[in-house]
Amino acid sequence: MRVTNYQNRQHHIAELLRGQERLEDTRDRVSSGRRIQDPSDAPNEIAELLRTQSHAAELTRRRDATDAALVPMKAAESTLGDLSTALRQVRTLTLQARNASTSADQRQLLADQVQQIAGRVRDLANTQVDGRYLFAGTATD
Repeated sequence: MRVTNYQNRQHHIAELLRGQERLEDTRDRVSSGRRIQDPSDAPNEIAELLRTQSHAAELTRRRDATDAALVPMKAAESTLGDLSTALRQVRTLTLQARNASTSADQRQLLADQVQQIAGRVRDLANTQVDGRYLFAGTATD
């Protein structure tokens, strides 16, 4: 079979066009900084990338949920610490009032202090964070 000049030129032109196309692809990759331009370039790697992105989105969602729960938890911890302190004070006052050497007037003063602490405990029980009660069970509004 005889190879004509026309066929030879067509072959060289096709080779030049393929080379130019490869050069453009390489330029695109270099300019974008991405090795993979289209999903069809590496289907297995794209699948792995999609799994990784999905995992990252799930972790972000969990972090946001944790951050949202952290504020009320810290507020509850602080409030419970204050309640514990108030209850210890009431216990101390009660033990003082039980002492046989405590007079009726002193007991009345101790009772007044217990009433003040009871009011503080009531206020602590009604603590709100972002307009929602911390200790209201399911009726947080």
